[in-house]
Amino acid sequence: MAKELPQITGAAGKDGKLTAERQRWVLDTFKKWGVDLEEFLLSTHASTCLTAAAVVDNRIAEALRLKMVNLNADLRKKLFKPYGPLASFSARIDIAYALGLLSKDIAKEAHTIRGIRNDFAHATKRMNCESPGIKEECEQLSTYTRGKNLLHVYVEAVEKILKHLNAEVVRYQTAQALTPTDEKKNRERTKQQPIRNDDSE
Repeated sequence: MAKELPQITGAAGKDGKLTAERQRWVLDTFKKWGVDLEEFLLSTHASTCLTAAAVVDNRIAEALRLKMVNLNADLRKKLFKPYGPLASFSARIDIAYALGLLSKDIAKEAHTIRGIRNDFAHATKRMNCESPGIKEECEQLSTYTRGKNLLHVYVEAVEKILKHLNAEVVRYQTAQALTPTDEKKNRERTKQQPIRNDDSE
């Protein structure tokens, strides 16, 4: 019985189908180039993880800017510029947690993503999600289960963070868009006391 060939995306014919003949051609081409296909696929882990972490970093920065009601162009540049107080991924995660944009568990997840990103960014040799150190960090993510592809674990954790963050942003934007009447009804519904105006005394 012939050995089952791995599925290779991006090498389909005009009809969109990847036939066994086409797969064999791709494998033979890689072999001719002296490239081990499995090793090649593993080498893409670094770029995937770096890009995904950058998406989380940028999205947290956007959420923080949204939350800063008095933020102007000069202050934004001062806070987020290189070496500014909110220039680093770590600081953004911590402030987002402090402002309620990230839950404690999601903030911890984001810091793990940040740590894995740093490992890839500072590696002096080729690394992948199965490499010692990175493997153990991936296994700390909430999306990990035994035997699961670790790159998938990482990407799913990123998606989880983004989903949580997007929900918080929508919730905040909705609260900001409420009219005074809506705010009054909401306070009554949640049994909150209205804010007292000191000028009335």
